[in-house]
Amino acid sequence: MSQIMGLVSSIPLLFSFNLAYLQVALLAVEIALLGATLLLIMATRREIRARDLLLQHVSMATDAISRQEYFDAVISAIQASTKYVYAMVTGTTPTPDDADVVKLILDSVGHASSRGITFRYLLPDSPDRLEMAKLYMQKGAEVKFHPDIIVNDARFMIMDDSSVIIGVPGSGGKGRPTRNGHHIGSESIAHVFKEMFDMQWESSDAKTYSQFLSELVAKARQFNPDVSSAVIAKNLKIDKEDVESVYLKHTERKFKTTA
Repeated sequence: MSQIMGLVSSIPLLFSFNLAYLQVALLAVEIALLGATLLLIMATRREIRARDLLLQHVSMATDAISRQEYFDAVISAIQASTKYVYAMVTGTTPTPDDADVVKLILDSVGHASSRGITFRYLLPDSPDRLEMAKLYMQKGAEVKFHPDIIVNDARFMIMDDSSVIIGVPGSGGKGRPTRNGHHIGSESIAHVFKEMFDMQWESSDAKTYSQFLSELVAKARQFNPDVSSAVIAKNLKIDKEDVESVYLKHTERKFKTTA
C-alpha cells in the first residue's frame, strides 16, 4: 500500500517534469523559427540592396542618354525585337506631355506582339497601376504585379538576350518619372537582368491582373458591401466589365466551396 501511495505521489512530479521538458522543447522550436525568419529577412534585404547596387554600377559604367533618347531607344528595341521583350516598369498613368510617346510605345508593342514577340511587364502592386497594365494587355502583353518593385524602384527592359535599357528616375528617386537612361548592348548584362526578372515573375508574390483586381474588389466590398461595380471601376480607372468578371469568378468559387 505504501508503494502505491508513493507511486501516486510521484505522478505530479513526473507530470511537472514532462511539462517543463515540453516547454523547453517549444521554446527551442520558437527560437529556431525566429532565427530562420531573421535570416530570411536579411537575405531579402541583401537581395534588394544587391539589385539596387547593380543598377547603380551599370548606370555609372555607361553613358547616359536623354529622356527623349530613352523613349526612342525603347521604341526602336521593341520594333527590332525577334523573340521577347521583358520589362520591369513603374506603370504610372502617362502625363499629358507623355501621352504621345506612350501611345507610340503601346502601338509598337501591339505590332510586335502580332508578329509573335512575347511581352511581359512587371509592375508595382499599386491600384493606380491597373490602368496602364490593362493598356499593355490590350496590346497583347502579359502583365504581373509584384510588391518588391516599389521597394527597389527598378525600371528596365531586356530584349532577346542581347541588350538592356535602364530608366533612371528624376530628382526625388522612387516613383518619379524617368528622366534619362542607359542602353547597354551586352549579352552578359542582359542575362543578369533576365535572371532577376524571371525570379520575380515566377515568385509566389507575383499576381496576375485578375488576381490583383480580385483582391482589390474583395477589399472594397468588405469595407462597403453595397458598393457598385461602376464605382469601383471608376476609382480604379478600368472597365466595369473587368470588375464584374472577377466578382463573378469569386462568387462562383465561393459557391463551389460551400456546395
